Amino acid sequence: MSLAIRGRPTLVVMLYTAAFVIMTPSQNVSAQDVKRLFLSRDYEVRLLADPHAAVSGAKLVFNASGPSEFGNTVEGEAALGASVPIYLISGDSPKNGMVVGTQGAVFGRFTLTTITRDMISTDWIFAIPLTWHLDRSWVRIRYHHTSAHLGDEYIARFDANVGDYSRDAADFTGFYQASPGFALYGGGNWAFNVHPDGARRFLGRAGIQAEEDDGGRSVAPYGAADVQWEQNNSWEPRLNIQLGLRLPDISGRRKLRIAFEFLTGPSPQGQFREEPVRHFTLGFYIDP
Repeated sequence: MSLAIRGRPTLVVMLYTAAFVIMTPSQNVSAQDVKRLFLSRDYEVRLLADPHAAVSGAKLVFNASGPSEFGNTVEGEAALGASVPIYLISGDSPKNGMVVGTQGAVFGRFTLTTITRDMISTDWIFAIPLTWHLDRSWVRIRYHHTSAHLGDEYIARFDANVGDYSRDAADFTGFYQASPGFALYGGGNWAFNVHPDGARRFLGRAGIQAEEDDGGRSVAPYGAADVQWEQNNSWEPRLNIQLGLRLPDISGRRKLRIAFEFLTGPSPQGQFREEPVRHFTLGFYIDP
């Protein structure tokens, strides 16, 4: 099949292939000792207070101001997420490596006030991040897709209008480790494909994280705050504060967290993106 018939998908594949060849380091004797494919979790980066971080977990949501038709009720949210650092493009450690990976997550919100536990909505995340580690700081650019859908039970119960919501965006984040226990970050994204048509395209964000890393040997407190401003919501801030405990590692393989959160501002749920929300949550998270 000719290039003219294949069109843009072929061009994208060619560009990725060229970038891979150009950026892949030469294989000398010492480089062969460095693992480059499917890397350890030491190459992972994460914004702890991001309402849609790609981690698995579950939380109880206590709505002081709920965006859905159920109003100020108790809800549950289940998240299934994964973030995989796939290939080490350059460097030889988590202190200097440039890594390409993949991220995915689904967030399901359901009510606890009905016997049937109606599904309210689901939010889906998919991303391809390119992260450059700079000692304990990092810079990340990524393709980021998110879409949201109302639950069938919710639609039937409230005869709700089903609206499209999706965004494909180019995302940038810079993370600076100011001291061993304190970091701050900032960035934003521009959505090049939006639904509904006519939605505005820019988002800015900033945040802080405070935690001590003892290698997962003991219980350790941490705190984090994330604030986002969306052009589509007239730049009204969405603030999420998370205070929690990291639990000791299980066989050195997983990091568990339990945390309280407070969120205020436009809802992070895509189907209720223009609705103000204020809620408290108790969450349990499983980091890779």
